[in-house]
Amino acid sequence: MPKEEVKVATTLSFRADPDVIEWFRNRADECGVKYQTLLKRALYEYQLLHGDRHSLEQRLREIVREEMHEAFGFFSQAKLAKK
Repeated sequence: MPKEEVKVATTLSFRADPDVIEWFRNRADECGVKYQTLLKRALYEYQLLHGDRHSLEQRLREIVREEMHEAFGFFSQAKLAKK
């Protein structure tokens, strides 16, 4: 079985307006996470919305699979065919 590729985060340094950082910090406090996590998520979502169509479609498939797994547990195509 092939090993999964492990993604390593890259350290990023940039300047942002104080009001932008304050907004992310306030939202982070409301959600109980670090503001850097929200920034990372915002960048990821931007990539999905404005990146290539294939990566957006792939991510949507992953989300649907995750939601189906959580809602109904693991199921296979064989089980679906029986219904």
